Amino acid sequence: IYTLSLHDALPIYYRVIAGAYCTWYLIQYIEGNRVDPDNPYPIRGVDVSSYQGDIDWKTVENQDMKFAFIKATEGSSHVDEKFEMNWKNIRKTDMRAGAYHFMSYDSPAKSQAENFISHVDKTDDMLPPVVDVEFYGKYIPDGRHPPKHKLRGILSAILDRLEKEYGIKPIIYTTLDNRSEERRVGKECRS
Repeated sequence: IYTLSLHDALPIYYRVIAGAYCTWYLIQYIEGNRVDPDNPYPIRGVDVSSYQGDIDWKTVENQDMKFAFIKATEGSSHVDEKFEMNWKNIRKTDMRAGAYHFMSYDSPAKSQAENFISHVDKTDDMLPPVVDVEFYGKYIPDGRHPPKHKLRGILSAILDRLEKEYGIKPIIYTTLDNRSEERRVGKECRS
């Protein structure tokens, strides 16, 4: 299982995925295990959703971004309104693309995985699918988290189904805040 960290490091609307583990994994995946110890973060990328509006992908590419994770789905039925356009337009650049699903604690895992699969076609050059795991709404970090077995059950079932469909282990995408909170409430996200 791979864990990603998010950092607000780019100008307006873009979040650079710059966590050490995320970068290590992407370097391994894209560059075939060649890591330069003098430049351990040579590959930078962004995550985007409809909240960023219309994206000029050539401008993003010109900011030396090598990849993007694009929000595709959320829960069992929501599809990001900009996903199709972003998925199509990033292909006009040399950037690598991957899609992500925002996991819901209130929807069955099977229907969440099927929502993602029905909107994200498997392509030879896509990055691994991603599941974004965050505490939200009634699950914000104030002690009202979903039970560990519920979190593990939903997440594991989604990951298993995506791996079966796409033939590669999915990435778990979360924030450092969630990882700190995870440790506090008993390592909920670990399998």
